Amino acid sequence: MARIIMVRHGETEWNRQMRVQGGRSDIPLNDAGRSQAENARNALKNKELSAVYSSPMLRALETARIISTPHKLEIATLPELSELDAGDYEGIPIAQLGRRFSQIITEMGKGDELPRTPGGESLTEVQARAWQAINTIATRHSGETVLVVTHYFIILAVICKVLELPLVNISRFYMSNGSISSINMNGSVPRLEIFNNPPPAATV
Repeated sequence: MARIIMVRHGETEWNRQMRVQGGRSDIPLNDAGRSQAENARNALKNKELSAVYSSPMLRALETARIISTPHKLEIATLPELSELDAGDYEGIPIAQLGRRFSQIITEMGKGDELPRTPGGESLTEVQARAWQAINTIATRHSGETVLVVTHYFIILAVICKVLELPLVNISRFYMSNGSISSINMNGSVPRLEIFNNPPPAATV
C-alpha cells in the first residue's frame, strides 16, 4: 500500500471570520492561506511524491497547486475529498451556534447515531466516502508516497478510522490550516505517523 501525506487547505476569510465552511462554500485562500500553503510546500519540497490528489474545492485545489509546484505533478481531483456538507449551517458564524461546530455534529442522538446536518450529511457518511477515496489512492499507488490536500473533517474522519476511534472523538481534536498529517497504509494495519505538524515558516 502507500504512505498518504494529508494537508489541510490554507486559511480563507471564512476561517478567519470563524464561519461554518462546509462542502457548499467555494471560498478561495486569503493571503495568510497562501503563505501557509507556501510553508507546506517548503516542508515537502524534498519528498519524493508519486502523485497529488485534491478536493475539487477552490481552497484545497489552490493549496495543492502551490505545494505541488516543485514536483511538477498534475493534480487529480476527487469529489469524495470535498468537505462535509454543512447544509443549513453553511456560512453561519460559529458564535451564533453557541458551541463549536464539531461538538454539534458529534452529539449522539437517542438512536446512538451521529446527527446529519440539516439539509447536509453526517460524519458517518463523510468517513465512508473519505476512507473509500484513501483506499482507492493507496491501492493505485502501492509502495509510493502520495500527497492529498483536503479538509478538516475529511482528515479527522480518516484519522479516526486509522486509530479505530469513534467519530465522537473528533470534537477533541484540533488541526491548523496548512498543517501536515501522514498515515502509512503499508502492512495489515494502517498507522498514523504525523498529525497537525505546522510546516516551518519560510525564511526571508
